[in-house]
Amino acid sequence: AARLAVEARAVVDVRAALETGTPFGDPLAVISSVAVPDALMATMEAGAPTRLDLREALPPLARSALTASLKDTVGEDMGGRFFVRTQLGARSLAPRDGDDPDAVLSRVEAAIASDNLELAIETVSSLPQSGQDILAPWVAQVQMRLDALVAADMLADSLTSN
Repeated sequence: AARLAVEARAVVDVRAALETGTPFGDPLAVISSVAVPDALMATMEAGAPTRLDLREALPPLARSALTASLKDTVGEDMGGRFFVRTQLGARSLAPRDGDDPDAVLSRVEAAIASDNLELAIETVSSLPQSGQDILAPWVAQVQMRLDALVAADMLADSLTSN
């Protein structure tokens, strides 16, 4: 019972570290009664990206992804409207319907703001390939966070079922 309490506390510490983006190798080291999921092992030394990290990293990438996606979907000869959107970085900040790149990116931003990581990743896949390519490193960070959160839940479940 004492060992289980120590390991349960370690999971709490891991979850806290996932929220702050700090390393969590020490808490994982005390867990010996169950296997630690690979996703936690992969992020324990550097920590996982935080919600804030992901939210702050998205806007500049979204502007670049919008520009690249618009070039792919409408071409550069759309005149003034294209210029305004690409040169000034004008884009929708509120989520909106539609399949144009601006609408898609508005929904990606809304998903990440509401911490719906799966939806954010899924929605990025609706962009033209050039936009997806620009967002690929960010999506990898989102996936890393999602995997670590799921793994922490799996670890907690394993401890309680033991």
